Order: sequence, then structure tokens, then C-alpha cells
Amino acid sequence: MGLKAKATPLERDRLSRTYLLRLSRGWQSVLRFLALGGLSWACWHSSPSLAEEQLAEYVQHCFNTQIPFWLAKHGVLAAQLKVRSLRGKIRRAWDALSSWRLTMPTGHRVPFPIEILNAVSLVALELALGATSQSLRWLSLHVLLRVGFHALLRPAELCNLRAGDLKFSLGRVPYVVLAVRNPKNRAFLGRMQFVILKDQATVLLLHWFVKGLAPEVKLWSGSVTTMRTTLKELLSLMGLSGLGLSLGSLRSGGTTYLYLSGSEIARLKYTGRWKSEASLGCYIQEAMALLVWLHLSEAQQLKVFTLCRAGLQALRFPPPVPWTAIAARRPWRTRSRLCSWTSLKLMQPR
Repeated sequence: MGLKAKATPLERDRLSRTYLLRLSRGWQSVLRFLALGGLSWACWHSSPSLAEEQLAEYVQHCFNTQIPFWLAKHGVLAAQLKVRSLRGKIRRAWDALSSWRLTMPTGHRVPFPIEILNAVSLVALELALGATSQSLRWLSLHVLLRVGFHALLRPAELCNLRAGDLKFSLGRVPYVVLAVRNPKNRAFLGRMQFVILKDQATVLLLHWFVKGLAPEVKLWSGSVTTMRTTLKELLSLMGLSGLGLSLGSLRSGGTTYLYLSGSEIARLKYTGRWKSEASLGCYIQEAMALLVWLHLSEAQQLKVFTLCRAGLQALRFPPPVPWTAIAARRPWRTRSRLCSWTSLKLMQPR
């Protein structure tokens, strides 16, 4: 029997559907392992030491038989949820998982370097200026890539943004407060969270992009999958698809950029909404290493440098005309015909 059938409505509401599904699949994996040896979990309530031994053997079995790490991990998590008295008493299973994790390739996203982010954003703007029926898709990507980078947002958080989630202050030092809906870490930091975005050029661009919109209008009209597809399409056009960059690279790229700019770990932890400084420290260590190992060919470097230099004005200020002069907010197709990025048609400086 799966976990979901036993959970009360309040328990189900505490956990997301996706996470509950993973726990249920993990628990089924544990049950299959126990059945192979004619074992049962019924006595785990009275014998935590037996549960610890069997769960450690379960993790080893998963490792030996190439069962995915995530499934083994969620199997142990599910066991703790099923038998609450096991929490803190199955150290051997967690030690085995930790040892297994050290043998795996890093799971962090390759960080988006700021130079490549600017180049990709500019090409998206070029496409917005030249693709009539697809202009909104490229214009949205132009804006949201920079928002995701500087606000350290996860892909789903970025795609869920609505015009009413933004509170601007356009004084001497412009900034915008972003309310984050249903964040990934809502279990320990709350269901509604916020981020303060302080990059001046991005604040002005975002203010330009949402001007006149009703509060309920989403800044990205498609799904997370559509945004991933669009970014992948753009990176392929630019000859950068081999770098391993993705939507998840925006958060790691923004984190490394702020760290290299002198931001303290404590401030980064608050901005990126990490649970602890230890987890953030590990994140930065691996992300910085991946950033070091990211290499562009000389031809790619020249293209990125030339593009950023030519579009310097477009990086500093939003377009001099309203967004309505560039795009109509209507549904788009998943793919469109792309123009060449070698002839950037940016608007003239103001």
C-alpha cells in the first residue's frame, strides 16, 4: 500500500504532489526489497535497530543493482515518514547514501556567466524585434533571463511570476520586491517568499515590461517546459548548446556572480533563500568549480564580446518604445523560424 492512501488531507497538503509521488515510489522500492528476502517492516516500530540494518542493506542493494540514487533516497525518506519513530535512528542508511553521493557526478547546474547571459538576452531581443507572431515569446525571454539571474530564481518560480507579484521603488536607487509563489522550499521557509532585485538595468527593464498589465497577467505565458525549449532553441542558434547551460543555470550563475562581486555568504543565503549557510557553501564550491571549467572557443568568445559591445545601450536601458509597439500578448507556437544572430538589429540609443 502506498503512502498516499494512508495520509490525511492535512498531511497531503503539507507535501507537494510531485514529492508525495516520489515518496510513494520510494516506499514501493523498499517493499520490493523486503519481499525479496521474505522480510517485513511491521516490527520496525519496536525495533529501530533492525530497521536501520535493513535500510542500510536496502541502500547497498540499490547501489549494486543500479537502482537510481533518487529512488533509494526517497525510499529511506518514505520509511521515516511511514514509521515516525525511526527519525534520527537510521544513521547507517544515511551514511550509505552519503557515501554513494560522493561517487556520483556533480548534480549542480553549469552557471550562466554574466557575459553569456547578456549575449543571449540581446539575441532574444533581436528576435523579438524581427519575429512578428513570436515577438512576445522572445521579448519575455529577454526580460526573464535577466530577472532569473539577478533574483536567483528557480525555473518554476520564474515562470510563475505575475505582474501583481512585483512592487517597484524607482527612487535614487531603484529596486523591486518580487513575491515568490509556491517556492520549492516552502516547507521550511514559508509558502510565500520574497526576493529584492537590485540590479538597476534589470529593474528598469522589468518595470517597462509590466507597465499597464493587470495584476493577474503572467510574465511568461507558457509553461516551464516551453521556456526550457525556447532557451535551448536560442542557445543552439548561437552555437552555445554544448556548454550545458539551462534555465537552472540562471540561479547558479547569479549566485556565483554575486559571490565574485563581494557579497557575503549570509546575505547570499537570505537572497537565495537557502536553509543553511552550510548548504549554500557547498553549492558555491561546486558551482564555482563548474564555472572555472566552462570554456568557450576563441570564435565564441569573439562573438559574445562583439555582441555585448554592440548592444551596450540595450543592456543598460529598456527599449525607448512601449512593449506594445513590439509584441502583442497572445498565445504563441512552441517553435518559430529564427533569424541569424550575426546581424543584431537593436534599437538606436536614445
